[in-house]
Amino acid sequence: MAAVPVADGQTRSLSHSRGFAALAVGTEPSSVGVDVESLIPRGFKDIARLAYSTAEADYLASLDDP
Repeated sequence: MAAVPVADGQTRSLSHSRGFAALAVGTEPSSVGVDVESLIPRGFKDIARLAYSTAEADYLASLDDP
């Protein structure tokens, strides 16, 4: 992160995703962290069939989407 200058005694965290960025700067001894994520629709109910039992996957499939 050399492109983001900070003074001695500071901490920093940089995250970016799909045209958005976030920068957090803090002072030691504290740590800072930031995360930017884009929300992409995924077929979680289909993925559940790979990881859960048939009964569990059927239950998840019966639920309404949030």
